[in-house]
Amino acid sequence: MLSIPLEELEVQLSTVQAAITALLQGKRLTSLRVGSGTFQRLYTYQELDLEHLIDLRDGLLEAIADRYPDEVRFRTHAHIPLLVSKGIF
Repeated sequence: MLSIPLEELEVQLSTVQAAITALLQGKRLTSLRVGSGTFQRLYTYQELDLEHLIDLRDGLLEAIADRYPDEVRFRTHAHIPLLVSKGIF
């Protein structure tokens, strides 16, 4: 999934999440088309169980998390020097 653009991954994630929501509401899905263009996959009735869709969602979430940089962590009790020019006042 690394060659898929980030925007496409987010669209696929929302499609899969909508399918999971529909299954939890008791609706029956016969097919699900995820992606567009060259990144398109078609899932049929046999592949549309809740466990398979949750695995697909988790894979998409991992691929999206790999694209975002790690969170910025600040050191506690760190000293940052403040440089001020005397000409300001």
